[in-house]
Amino acid sequence: MDSIRKGDRVTAGSDGPVMTVLACSQHTAVCSWEQDGAGHQGTFELRELRSKAAQPAQQQPQPEGDADQQ
Repeated sequence: MDSIRKGDRVTAGSDGPVMTVLACSQHTAVCSWEQDGAGHQGTFELRELRSKAAQPAQQQPQPEGDADQQ
């Protein structure tokens, strides 16, 4: 499992809001996020969190005809 550190952007599970890690201990992380214009903060078990950086980036499709031809 990737280690989660202060400043990382994470989600709780696959459909939670994107949160910023404020502090970490051995098993928990304090996170903050905004929802509906209000700031929130909570403590989560590290095993619940998924790093946003760990998700593969989506590649943009190349338009046809833009490939270099030699």
